[in-house]
Amino acid sequence: MMRNYIVHLVVFFFLLPFNNYCQNSTGFDVSTAVYNQSYYVRSSANGYVLTPNSIKFNNDGSKMFILDAFGNNTGKVKEYHLSTAFDISSSNYITDFDVSNQDNNPTSFAFNSDGSKMFMTGRGQSYVNEYFLSTTFDISTASFSGNSQRFNIQSYEDDPTALAFNNDGTKMFVLGYDDDIEQFTLSTAFDVSTATYLGNNNALDIYSQESSPTSLAFNNDGTKMFVLGSSGDDINEYDLASPFDVMTATYLGASENFDVSNEDGKPTSLTFNNDGSKMYVLGELNDEVYEYNLQIQQTPSCPDPSGLTASNITNNSVDLSWTVGGNETEWNLEYGPAGFTLGSGTVANASLTSYTLSGLNAATAYDIYLQANCGVGDTSTWIGPINFVTLFNAPNNISCATGNSTSFLLDDLDSTGYWTGDFGTGNGYWRVFSGSTSSSGTGPSGAHSGSNYFYFESSTGGLATASIISPVIDLTNAIGGAELSFYYHFYGSSGAELNVSISTDLINFSNLATLSMYQTSESDPFVQVGIDLGAYVGQVIYLKFTYLRGSQGTSYQGDIAIDLIEVKAC
Repeated sequence: MMRNYIVHLVVFFFLLPFNNYCQNSTGFDVSTAVYNQSYYVRSSANGYVLTPNSIKFNNDGSKMFILDAFGNNTGKVKEYHLSTAFDISSSNYITDFDVSNQDNNPTSFAFNSDGSKMFMTGRGQSYVNEYFLSTTFDISTASFSGNSQRFNIQSYEDDPTALAFNNDGTKMFVLGYDDDIEQFTLSTAFDVSTATYLGNNNALDIYSQESSPTSLAFNNDGTKMFVLGSSGDDINEYDLASPFDVMTATYLGASENFDVSNEDGKPTSLTFNNDGSKMYVLGELNDEVYEYNLQIQQTPSCPDPSGLTASNITNNSVDLSWTVGGNETEWNLEYGPAGFTLGSGTVANASLTSYTLSGLNAATAYDIYLQANCGVGDTSTWIGPINFVTLFNAPNNISCATGNSTSFLLDDLDSTGYWTGDFGTGNGYWRVFSGSTSSSGTGPSGAHSGSNYFYFESSTGGLATASIISPVIDLTNAIGGAELSFYYHFYGSSGAELNVSISTDLINFSNLATLSMYQTSESDPFVQVGIDLGAYVGQVIYLKFTYLRGSQGTSYQGDIAIDLIEVKAC
């Protein structure tokens, strides 16, 4: 519905060619804006702009244009030359062009990408009008293209406040005072007479961010959108998942907004320079153009890869895969024990986005980092680490040259029996237990074999290091192929370890394996571990299981359990 009041609001879109900005930097972050300077436009020397409604620059910043709507039946686009590109303090007023014959209340204007066409819309007629410029970005050469070349938007938006196009002129956007951004397609680029409305289902409602929108702008590639408004006196920023498709916009939140009320309480228009390092806001309250500096972050010429994942984990290998970050065809991998310092690990090189690491240690936690190699010393930053744990060595089920293997120890740990060491019933000791451990978020849910199992209760108190020793295992009659197997469970907070060691004299113990967290839930089953004891055939041995709190400290979520221990030999 047409409104009878007059409010001078206007917006524009600052359009630039695709190749007119730095490919290796990113600007357009309004949350980083810092006020720099202003330019007063109401003085006679500066064009005597009474109602500044819209501002834009040509592509190289050597010209600035301001739409001045004096009131009903008047309206002019004014041209300024800048001796220093995009520096408003170097502006010099040159000339103007009257657009009031097409709309007596103009609100917004824009150029095509090369400045050979200009477009204007307004509340008076609700058309998008088209003008031809015989000299690009020279409004003194502008001429109205005629009624046949204009496009009536009254059925879609009768109170337009902003006009914009995508880079190639195949889409047009109209922002209205009813807080919707309407989308149109143009079958002929930058020919508004060929526009087709995309429908209400493709109109974006921005009321929840700004109830009085006055300006609309995009960044160069259409992945960011900005809305300026006079109700919040701020700039709202959006990310667009699909370039120049406003229906894919995601509002970035108040933390990414920029408040312009310190400079002007009635902002009417917004634009940027060609790399997003400067921003300009036009204000009607003080009749000034305000210039801001925005931080520029350099985009690395060798972008980071992403999506590093590990799969098909075995006891000695893992398959890795990732997604390219740019056009790179080579990558560097660095890996080592969990927690290793980057630069001290093992480096591998890959020429595909998948790689198999082999020769890893069983039952070991590893960290892996990835880096893109773009050639000639140009590399991305390291991403990661990702962490994984190799599988335990499973029992080999020894094969005897003659006869069958014999169990020299078989114990399902239902009782301590002849085991000795740091057993107890309190925290910080090994316990004989059935069912779930006494702490939540750790331990097994029950025994693997029989009724009971051994586990260390890691809750506060007791010992930091606790060992239990097996009964004597006499392998003097064994003739080969000895092997230890047992079932293991550790779920909880990482940090604690279980050392498995062996001795022939109960004094000197040699480490056989160091195990860390493996399961991912209490209900996960025990896993069987196999350790070769072939070097101890013909000897009397003792096994020792030692719990080390380590960095785990006294957390209750560090219970480690073992069950069904067997030593076989031929």
